Amino acid sequence: MNRVTRNAEDGGEARAVRDRLARAGLLDTSGGPRRRPGGEAFAQARRAAGGGTALERIVSEGRERTPPSPRDGGVPRGARR
Repeated sequence: MNRVTRNAEDGGEARAVRDRLARAGLLDTSGGPRRRPGGEAFAQARRAAGGGTALERIVSEGRERTPPSPRDGGVPRGARR
């Protein structure tokens, strides 16, 4: 991802990816220089990310439930919000 988004001047696909990430609020817009976190900070973030509910479990539990119906105020499958 970094290679694709490194230079906005690359044009084409890289520019499109940067634009989409910016619209989604996923780019740092501070303009300041960034440094990689130190080893301990990285290890702490990795431990924190490894905790919690696994995505696989969330997805499988969601599939077990009855999908919401429009009558209940839910959004039917395939519909966009």
